[in-house]
Amino acid sequence: MDWGTVLARRAKKDGWGLFAVYSNAIDMISPLTHFYVANTCADYPGWSCDATIQPLLAAFAKAPTQDERRKIAEEIQKLAYHLTPAVSWGQFTIPAAYRASLTGLVQSSFPMFWAVSKA
Repeated sequence: MDWGTVLARRAKKDGWGLFAVYSNAIDMISPLTHFYVANTCADYPGWSCDATIQPLLAAFAKAPTQDERRKIAEEIQKLAYHLTPAVSWGQFTIPAAYRASLTGLVQSSFPMFWAVSKA
């Protein structure tokens, strides 16, 4: 189905609530940028909307020490596991080869070409 229909269907709480998408996961290192954990009911409506995570994200951002962030992240993880906003189906890499005359290639899990130039 088209993406607009998926978005409309996702916002309804009857019937199904599962759909497959690809994520490159570069933003999932922190709960502040993790798309499926840091979303709000306003910017990503649907079944995985939970307002109780938002205050924890604010506290995580303001925490002065790594130890305090770790404790808050633990609470965020507990809520996220209960909510289950996303399930990883696996990982993959895209093999790539580049000619030696190219410079500025960014090491990444997906191809990025904006810094590339010919030597």
